[in-house]
Amino acid sequence: MLRVMTCAVTGALVLAACAAPVNSAGEPSAPAAPVKASVVATPEGTAVPSPLPTVIELHAQGPGAGTDVIDSDGDGIVDDLERDLGTDPTSPDTDGDGLTDFDEVMLSFTDPTLPATYDGVPDAESDLESDGLGYLEEVELGTDPLVADTDGDGIDDGAEVAAGTDPVDIDNPGPATLDGQVLIFDGGKDEVSITADVDATAARQTRGGPDNGHVGWVDVPSMLTGPAFVDVAEDATEVTFVYPPRVTDGRVPAELLVAYETIESMVFLEPVEGTEPGEARVTVTVDADDIPTVVLLDREAHLALLQ
Repeated sequence: MLRVMTCAVTGALVLAACAAPVNSAGEPSAPAAPVKASVVATPEGTAVPSPLPTVIELHAQGPGAGTDVIDSDGDGIVDDLERDLGTDPTSPDTDGDGLTDFDEVMLSFTDPTLPATYDGVPDAESDLESDGLGYLEEVELGTDPLVADTDGDGIDDGAEVAAGTDPVDIDNPGPATLDGQVLIFDGGKDEVSITADVDATAARQTRGGPDNGHVGWVDVPSMLTGPAFVDVAEDATEVTFVYPPRVTDGRVPAELLVAYETIESMVFLEPVEGTEPGEARVTVTVDADDIPTVVLLDREAHLALLQ
């Protein structure tokens, strides 16, 4: 099967391809209509400058093609196309920036005739997806230069490299933990933290954190902190809400209540002491459809409201 590749440059590169099958006699039949593959925008306020032509056609070798398909420098771009691009057919890296002409045209979306396409930044350091890694470094690491988080673990590639973890392994690093459970939300010293007894796969499907938009818990005077929620992936998941000393504000568990509210009901739970002085915790079993709202309350103040 023969292919014709066309790309247009208008502040971004648009790659398109069409297939030109041959018949049993080896003669090309009517070509198929072009199919757009992808559009990648350049950084805001910048554009791929001339001398790149508006439309470039690359014809594969075939009977009657009448096109020079010699690739003198072996960079993956035939000499005819290199002349259209303004690149050097005898050099795989026309501008000497460390990226081959093919990479610049097809992958990094930089100008193969300029060593610094965008705002004076060397093309080898171009970071279109803003993950903190340059294009050449991403190629060497095996990460995707157009995706900030290659392995999809929620941590950008650059942050993983800085931390010494593997940006192409979703399980490295594993999820953060607190007291042996996966940390779903880290509230630090000023908010509730949420942990769950789940494996790494379920952890990626579990969400939790502040639920400040809950209309049922607005300006309730007995609240010691805003409502929180958790959304688990599996039934019967053990979840713990950890309230730091700054939230309990000197109260012991006997002076606290925890409101546990789902669509179907609301109950009040008694917290227990945590692992550090002044900390309070409550552990609940949550099903996938529950999505509870959990609120820490001053016991005396809230009981007075209920009277």
